[in-house]
Amino acid sequence: MNVLSTPLEAVADTPDGATVLIGGFGRAGEPAALLESGAMDLAAGAKQVFVMMNLLTRDGKPKLLNDCTYPLTGPRCVSRVHTDLATFLITGDGVVVRDLHGISFTDLQALLDVPLKELS
Repeated sequence: MNVLSTPLEAVADTPDGATVLIGGFGRAGEPAALLESGAMDLAAGAKQVFVMMNLLTRDGKPKLLNDCTYPLTGPRCVSRVHTDLATFLITGDGVVVRDLHGISFTDLQALLDVPLKELS
């Protein structure tokens, strides 16, 4: 088994079209750790970036926000957000709800400050 020193080493030879998953356990999912790992380079070169997360914090506050509160890894690079309550498409026209998971559109919108659009 190879032991690598940095996350950037782990993805150095990643071919175009590959799927790269970054976990959220320990420091791997922390914004500072992602910046240090070279995730910005990965995000900038990616055709699609999907985020997988819980929609709400432990305190019930939304994580899907109008403005980022952490340093940006890659500005305007996220194309889809998968959460426990819904799947969102991030488009030039706003945030579109692709799928709902056990919640109505109205109840979902009530949890978020981000204006949502229904998939047509």
